[in-house]
Amino acid sequence: MDYAQQLAFFANILEQKRLVTALEGNASIIDRETGLTYITPSGRMKLLLQREDISVMDESGAQIGGRGKRSSCTRPSTGRGRM
Repeated sequence: MDYAQQLAFFANILEQKRLVTALEGNASIIDRETGLTYITPSGRMKLLLQREDISVMDESGAQIGGRGKRSSCTRPSTGRGRM
């Protein structure tokens, strides 16, 4: 499953439905099989997110993928990052 694509798609819907504001808040998916976390980047409009914009973090919290800067608040999303 392409979690980055799925997250970009659903983040777009969340903004369209006004369930999140354009530049605030984040959404994430944790792949329990690989330990990777996919998270919407900070300061980006969710309506315009593409697969490549989604930040991918490993279990240590290091960003290993995505062209967007990872969210500044990863602890609530991953349960293991730093605030």
